[in-house]
Amino acid sequence: MSSLDALGTGAVDLPERQRTLRATVEWSVGLLEDPERSLLEVAAVFTGGWTIQAVAQVAGLDEDRALELSEALARHSLPGAGRAGGPAAAQPGRERRGWSSCRP
Repeated sequence: MSSLDALGTGAVDLPERQRTLRATVEWSVGLLEDPERSLLEVAAVFTGGWTIQAVAQVAGLDEDRALELSEALARHSLPGAGRAGGPAAAQPGRERRGWSSCRP
């Protein structure tokens, strides 16, 4: 059993996507475009967050594309958006918090 399954099946009167944390994460990830989903999968290997430079290198992308995709993920509310002042992805050298524990 993973941490996403620990809460059980949830209320039966909710939409399927809201009955479990796993279903909610899978539904949210399913809404992503392929490049966004791919970056999220790559970023999940980082523990404690990532920088644009690091995720770009691991994903084989240039930093501009990695920044664009990271900002798209932030718009989908998937990774943490960083501290006050805007998304961490838009601020070079700042880490993004990842979803390494919520891999669907």
